[in-house]
Amino acid sequence: MFAKYQLTNYPIIYKHTYWGSEFVQDLNEDTSLCKILNNRNTFVRDHAIKQICLYPPRYVQSYITSVHGMYLEYLDQLEFYISDSHYIILTSVDRSLDVEDLIMRLGFIHTNPLYNLHMNSYILYVPKIDHSNSHIYELSSL
Repeated sequence: MFAKYQLTNYPIIYKHTYWGSEFVQDLNEDTSLCKILNNRNTFVRDHAIKQICLYPPRYVQSYITSVHGMYLEYLDQLEFYISDSHYIILTSVDRSLDVEDLIMRLGFIHTNPLYNLHMNSYILYVPKIDHSNSHIYELSSL
């Protein structure tokens, strides 16, 4: 028996996700899991994911809190990832809800299924903001 994260090409990235922590009995009998594993590997490669973000910055959290709070019943299993220039937020939505237009109006982009084949997956790019010099004040402003 293996955890799903162990079956990806990027176990360090997926180890702390809810999806990655689920266990698999027999991979040979689960062709849908093989597709999801391939999609997960492609997602990391195509979006140049560097790592998972377990504690996103407050500005990312506040954006998602407002979006997620309004549409809590639609969005599921939010995951945050880091690339060189963006935070990438992943969510999946049950296909039976038929809310794709709504989710895309929020700025999400449809992507290959990354949770299971019965859910649509969407990503949202949030630019990184450099706060490294936020504690420095110009003398003229004091």
